[in-house]
This record gives sequence, structure tokens and C-alpha cells, in this order.
Amino acid sequence: KNWTEARRYCREKFTDLAIVEDVEDEAALIRLADLSQMVYPSYSYRAWIGLYDTKNIWMWSLADRDFHRNGETEFRNWDGGYPNSYGNENSKFVVKLKLKLAVDSSVDLNESAVQQQILEQLKEKLQDQHLDNIKLSWNKQASGKIFDKDNKIEV
Repeated sequence: KNWTEARRYCREKFTDLAIVEDVEDEAALIRLADLSQMVYPSYSYRAWIGLYDTKNIWMWSLADRDFHRNGETEFRNWDGGYPNSYGNENSKFVVKLKLKLAVDSSVDLNESAVQQQILEQLKEKLQDQHLDNIKLSWNKQASGKIFDKDNKIEV
């Protein structure tokens, strides 16, 4: 499941997903967890709680800056050779990309058929780069629309 699906499932069946916001939260989780039952017993850190979504803004779940070393709270690309599906585990991640499109004024970007066509074209471009297992979707702006009209730019 992706993060949103996992969160929905947890809220329907139990409660919200855990969000670790400080060192005290982390210490409480360590005390509660049976580390011998975690996936990789050879690792000293056997669980990772990474990002959470708050109103479509992704945040590090452990926001206490004193906990992290310099640069650890910033975005980093995968290391060379990763993700590598270690132990048949697929490592998931989220990329949020903001697009600015220049289109013919007769095209309504908020028409669902147009949005679907744009997604299909983007997916084809990604597949050309051998990125086949990608899920694309649109996020609505504060206006409730996916696309908001920007100032006219002469090209």
C-alpha cells in the first residue's frame, strides 16, 4: 500500500499512523517495540519512520532538528545502487513535482479528458526513460482546481 492507503486503512480499522516528532517519541517507540521481531535483525536500526503528509505538504516525521546531524533533514537522492529491492522489498518514495504549462488559450486544463491526456503523455515520457512502475496523479490547488491560470507570458 502507499502511504495514503495505509493511513486510510489504519484510520478505518484502528487509529492514525504514528508520527514521531521528537526524541521522546522515538524513545517511547523503542521501549514498546520488540526489536528482535523486526525485518532485518542484523541492522542496528530496524525500523524507519520517514515522511508524513499534512495538507499535501510532506514533512519529516521526526521534526526535532537537534536529533539530526547537519544536512539529514534535507532531500537526498537514493545512494548509488538503491533502491535495490533488498529481500524482495520494494522501497517506495514520493516525488512532488510542480508543472507550469504554456498552452493554446482554447484548451481547458481543468477538463478531465485534457488532464488524463497530459498524464498519459507524461507517463509515456517516463517509460521512455525505463521508469515503468510509476503512479501519476494530480493535486488540487487551494482554489479546488488542478490548474490555476497564471499571468499571461509572451513566448
